[in-house]
Amino acid sequence: MEPRPNTVGRCGSCSISTHASGAGGAAAVIPRDSSDYLALELTERLETAAVQFQLQVQMYRDEERTPIEDGSVRWKDEDSPPIPVALLTLNRQSLRTDAARNTQREVDALSFNPWNAPPEFRPLGNLNRARRVVYAASAARWQAP
Repeated sequence: MEPRPNTVGRCGSCSISTHASGAGGAAAVIPRDSSDYLALELTERLETAAVQFQLQVQMYRDEERTPIEDGSVRWKDEDSPPIPVALLTLNRQSLRTDAARNTQREVDALSFNPWNAPPEFRPLGNLNRARRVVYAASAARWQAP
């Protein structure tokens, strides 16, 4: 059983935990002493094959088995079986081209904040309330001149 982060949020009238996991494919061997090793690993992996991630959700059951406010508790599969909801595929490609570098600059100029979602899809729990502050500070740093 692999550990998963417990990211809890609203999905309409339900509370859910979401997580993504790799759906196959061998990792490229990149030394982890580089500050950019994750980008290098993805670049190498996409040179040879598509990369897939499976998005799954787990349904909230009760505060004891699937707590929202205690992020240290892992929602067990037997209490709330994971439900696959999407397969994200990054097609095989080169990230070393001028077009790819331009796309990277465009993406780097964006900010991600799950709190920008409509109320029926908002994050839940104390960890996500802390993340709200961290995401805003991170976006301000990334977007600073």
